[in-house]
Formats: sequence, C-alpha cells, structure tokens
Amino acid sequence: MRSIIWTSIISATFLVGAATGCKKKEATDNAAESVAKATDNVNEQKKDLAEAKKDVADQQKDVADKQIDVAVQQGEKGMAEAELVAARTAYATTTKDRMTKFEARIAELDKKADAKSKETAAALHVRHATLKTKLDGLQTQASATWNNFTKDVDSSFDSLEKDLNDALK
Repeated sequence: MRSIIWTSIISATFLVGAATGCKKKEATDNAAESVAKATDNVNEQKKDLAEAKKDVADQQKDVADKQIDVAVQQGEKGMAEAELVAARTAYATTTKDRMTKFEARIAELDKKADAKSKETAAALHVRHATLKTKLDGLQTQASATWNNFTKDVDSSFDSLEKDLNDALK
C-alpha cells in the first residue's frame, strides 16, 4: 500500500507539474503575444511620428520659401518706390524749367497792346494756373496713376505752348 501511496503521490506531482507547466506555457505565450502586439504598435507609432516630422519639415520649408518670396517682393517694392521718387524729382525739375520758359514767353504776349493778344493772354493765364494746380499734386501721385498724370500734364503743356506760339506769331 505504501507503494500505491507513493506511486499516487508521484503521479499527482507529475500531473500537477504538467498542469502547472501548461499554464506557465500559456501565460508565456500570452505574454509573448502581448509583447509582439506592443512592439507592432510601437513600430507603427514610430512610422507615424516619422511621417509627422517629415510633414512638419516640409511645412517649415514652405514657410521659409514664402518668407524669401516676401523679402524679395519687399525689396522690389522698395526699388520701385525709389525709382518713382527719382522720376518725380526729375519730372518736377523738367516741368519747373518748362513752366519758367512758358512764363517768360507769356510775359512777351502780355506786353502786346492789341485786344486779341490781351484776350489770348488772359485765357492762357487761366490754363497756366490750372496746370500749376495739377503740378502741385505731383509729389502725391501714386505709382498706379503716375503715367496718366504725366501724360495729362505733358499734353496740357504742349497745348499751352502751341497756343502761345500761335499768339506770338
């Protein structure tokens, strides 16, 4: 009987060991599976992070490119403004010289005694005053209207000078 008890105890020990070993194997398998899933998740998160970093880098490059474009445009604007100031200055000098010559010539017409000359001189003085008023706005002309302004002033000058020349003949 003793041998039956010992055999039973040994058999039970083997059974318990086998049963416990299976549970440990299942637990190990479950843990390994969890680790594998976590590793896959980490790898996926790494890929997502790398893509996000690439997107941020691309956006930063786009911002830098746009900042360069803005700086270039500001430089071009500054150059255009400087050119407009220079053009205004040169045009002001030219129109001042032209106005001085016109005023000297209209004084000649004023000296004439006949009625037609006096009437023409009076009309030319009115147009002269109108032209001077236009020229007072020379420094405030925007670049968008500059060409039209100069064409208008030049046309007015040409007309005045032609009429004055005709009257002095």
